[in-house]
Amino acid sequence: PSMAKADLDELPNYENIVSRGDTLVEHLEWQLRMENLDDEEMKFAMEVLYSINDDGYLAHPFEELIAETELDRDHAHSILELIQRLDPVGCGSENLVDCLLAQAKIAEERSPLLEKIIRDHLEDIRCNDFEKIAKTTGVTSEIVKSNIELLQNFHPKPGRLISPADTHYV
Repeated sequence: PSMAKADLDELPNYENIVSRGDTLVEHLEWQLRMENLDDEEMKFAMEVLYSINDDGYLAHPFEELIAETELDRDHAHSILELIQRLDPVGCGSENLVDCLLAQAKIAEERSPLLEKIIRDHLEDIRCNDFEKIAKTTGVTSEIVKSNIELLQNFHPKPGRLISPADTHYV
């Protein structure tokens, strides 16, 4: 069989499609171009992209970015959420909580409990204090642990998945 046909049959999952030496901004912009954004939305989206550092976080507070745009706050926030859903998920977040929440929201097994744990208990996770989380959330520590295991698939610095500073192994 021709090589081309075989390739189409086994398209790699998106994680293996490493951008071709693109910068993180180029990688995100390429995806944004497929969204139907109007000029003002695109302008704001690009402001956001240009303020994302190599780890994938906003280098400037979102409030400062909003001040630069004509879009109203909710509209601007919806653009930010759109950016956070692009691959790698979580880029454009202001902090670790936002970054992990963005990833939790698109997880195959979406878990409101996991989202609550991320919001309220990152420090407890760091200290492995599952009992405390269980008490506060009203579930068993087994359930807490199984939710926290899902976090192992998340990337605390999603920008590093693309950032040219790293060597890419596929």
